[in-house]
Amino acid sequence: MRKRGVFYRVGQSTVEYAVILAVVAAAIVAMQIYFKRSLQGRIKDLADQVGQQYERGGTASNYSTTQKSETREQYNGSISSVQQNETMKRIGHEETAQNYGTGL
Repeated sequence: MRKRGVFYRVGQSTVEYAVILAVVAAAIVAMQIYFKRSLQGRIKDLADQVGQQYERGGTASNYSTTQKSETREQYNGSISSVQQNETMKRIGHEETAQNYGTGL
């Protein structure tokens, strides 16, 4: 008879631990959405501190590109050589609108 009571108490303790574990797991699952929102808010704050983000229609750019290519081939008997020179020059500027949230 005594052994039966010991097994009953051990079984009861195991069930109690399982119920506590289930309650903790349910609380973690319920808090998941709030943790996700908090993390997204922190990331947004950090991104805002880095600088202005790209906004569609809020950036205007004006560039002029000049490209020059020159190829020289020389044949000297059975020996040939090729020399290529390429240059590219880009001049211009880019402006970002300062109207945040206007939906430009």
